[in-house]
Amino acid sequence: MISYNSIIHVNCNFISSEVDNELFLMSLENNAYYGLEDVGKRIFEIIQKPISFLEIVEILLNEYDIDKETCINDLREFLLNLEKENIIKISN
Repeated sequence: MISYNSIIHVNCNFISSEVDNELFLMSLENNAYYGLEDVGKRIFEIIQKPISFLEIVEILLNEYDIDKETCINDLREFLLNLEKENIIKISN
């Protein structure tokens, strides 16, 4: 579970590259590729240094036209998917 105080940080076991405004990630653990565009790419930029879930929400609310509840739910789902793929780590 992700709380407001959870700290999000990037796992070091992947390689990233930007091509045509899309960020591609390759996992060194499972040899899988992932592509991030637009908001997903922006979130990945934000979490390059450890940051709390609440801080990410606040940044996104300031940068995008989205209501807080939708932002929280969508961000939580996105981050849990990244964690499942071992791209990020979430510390409570």
